[in-house]
Amino acid sequence: MKNHWITFFSGYVEMEISGRGLERFINDCVRRGVYVWDVHSKEEKITCCVRIKDISLIRRVRRKHECDISFKKRSGIPFKWKKLLRNSGFLGGLFAFLVIIFLLSNMIWSVQIKGATPETESLIRQELRKMGVKVGSLQFTLDDKEAIQKKLTNQISSITWIGVQLNGTTFHFQVVEKNEPERYEDLPPQHLVAAKKGVVKQVLVDTGKAVVQENQVVNKGDILVSGAMGTETQQVYVPATGVVLGETWDFSVVEVPLKSALNVYTGEEKRSHYLHIGPWKVKIWGFGQDEYTLSNKETVESPFRFLGWELPIQYEREILREEEHTEREYKMKEAITVGKEIARKEIQGKLDEFARIKGEKVLRQSVENGKVKLTILFQVVENIAVPQSIVQGD
Repeated sequence: MKNHWITFFSGYVEMEISGRGLERFINDCVRRGVYVWDVHSKEEKITCCVRIKDISLIRRVRRKHECDISFKKRSGIPFKWKKLLRNSGFLGGLFAFLVIIFLLSNMIWSVQIKGATPETESLIRQELRKMGVKVGSLQFTLDDKEAIQKKLTNQISSITWIGVQLNGTTFHFQVVEKNEPERYEDLPPQHLVAAKKGVVKQVLVDTGKAVVQENQVVNKGDILVSGAMGTETQQVYVPATGVVLGETWDFSVVEVPLKSALNVYTGEEKRSHYLHIGPWKVKIWGFGQDEYTLSNKETVESPFRFLGWELPIQYEREILREEEHTEREYKMKEAITVGKEIARKEIQGKLDEFARIKGEKVLRQSVENGKVKLTILFQVVENIAVPQSIVQGD
């Protein structure tokens, strides 16, 4: 045979034949189906290669001839496999070493938070621990960065935005807190003026001079706290700061359908785990057919790293949640209650930390095209003071 790569997988040996009738012995072996190749003759000896599976047949044929055989070089997968098994201790140690390095490369070693007060940082770390983001966790078992960012923003009311970055084995969080006060020395001279029409309920001045009183009606643009201090002839301009709480009014128009179709989760779910190797995707857990008629799929991908390098291998976690189609129907009274709640949340989303809803009143309600339409007036107590730079001559 010219190509013996197939025999490499089954294994072969180099056989040396000596004695009398060497050619007759080889011919007899070939007639009985023994594959023989690389035949060489030297000093009344013949060497050739034969397959492992033919050795027992060769031994039976040799008994009928006056020659001796010996097996020299062994080649092929079976012999290499035996050699590997003899060195299994070394290979096992090497494999364990690589596994440890791989796990350490995909483990979180540090969580750094910048831009947050100690109180906010403590809250963030508590939420991160609930999500499993802590030193010692494996990266590919966690949610992706966008999901972590969304959960933190929703759970912690004191932050406006949080940036999430994963650099190697370190998570970096950059925090922007709500209503971070500007330092007094960085402020320009300014008044505090009314942002909208309202009735003054409370005046809290840090710097400047209050020019309005409680229960006074003010219009948009009226000065509430003046930054002009001193007498008319000797005035000093300072950055007026403080809070002026005023009662204001806000309208909200909402529509609530009396009947609506929607999909809801049944609580049943199926989890599958995949390994991405280059362009190939291999399922490693979660076998079985998808039996859900209606479902929603969530996919989280986590790359593998080794000594700082991102490997062309990804772990993917797929969650398939069963849904069912249902119809929701409200009675008129229920629709009004739901509409009020929607409007209240909409108004609260516009308010700052000083504001509160004092009262509400439905001004108009009607049913149009199967929807309850509500016009609601809200009484709100909020900070109506906004800064206005002082121009020389004000």
